[in-house]
Amino acid sequence: MQFAVWFLWGLVGCSDTSNDGKEDVVNDEEVNELILDSDGDGLSDEQEVELGTDPNNADSDDDGLNDGEEFTANTDPNNADSDNDGVDDGTEVNLESDPTDPNSYPIKPDDGDWLLLNTNVLQDDCNLESVLNTFGTDIFEVLPNDFTIVNSSYESFQIEISTGNANCPIEQLGFLCDTLSINETIDEVDITISADMNLEGLLNSSTSMEATLMATLTSCDGAGCVLLGLANVNIPCDVRITGQGEL
Repeated sequence: MQFAVWFLWGLVGCSDTSNDGKEDVVNDEEVNELILDSDGDGLSDEQEVELGTDPNNADSDDDGLNDGEEFTANTDPNNADSDNDGVDDGTEVNLESDPTDPNSYPIKPDDGDWLLLNTNVLQDDCNLESVLNTFGTDIFEVLPNDFTIVNSSYESFQIEISTGNANCPIEQLGFLCDTLSINETIDEVDITISADMNLEGLLNSSTSMEATLMATLTSCDGAGCVLLGLANVNIPCDVRITGQGEL
């Protein structure tokens, strides 16, 4: 700070604004006014007066960015949501979206019961779908096509199914949930299938997502497992299903 004071004092004190051949006389009070930053936000009090911000409040609009950071980010230090997209500037900067672009914003999915609709089986190394069809059921007798979202935030959410829950970190609107172990029984054929599954995808809005369900079938218990073996269902094997997640 002492160096800055002497530098500014020297810079202003050695000037001749009147071109009279004499150096301007600048006192310490004038120098202090140039560099005084009462709230420590990186902007001098004089700059804050010009910007209309509060020189005694580092974050004039209480959006998580101090006024100096807002000046650098080209956001409005007097408006917590500079682009009026419903998300405050500090949250957007922290989550690497553009706080000056209303079409760039983070999304958090709404808590509630979701369904996986318009599904498409992209991979079925298990031949599971066709085998289950012969039993009069489908692949969602084993794998879940519904789940509950809880504890949602811009950073993560949790999915809950009957056998447990998994955390799903969000990054750039994409997400990948932790692995869930499931056990599903098909009573009609006396089969209990165990699997490890993940859900990943992209958030479209607070009530919609593109989702991919990935599962590795790990074991089969019950008399009906012999039928699966005869139908060339060789466990362990992988299944991948895409769909539209909707609240």
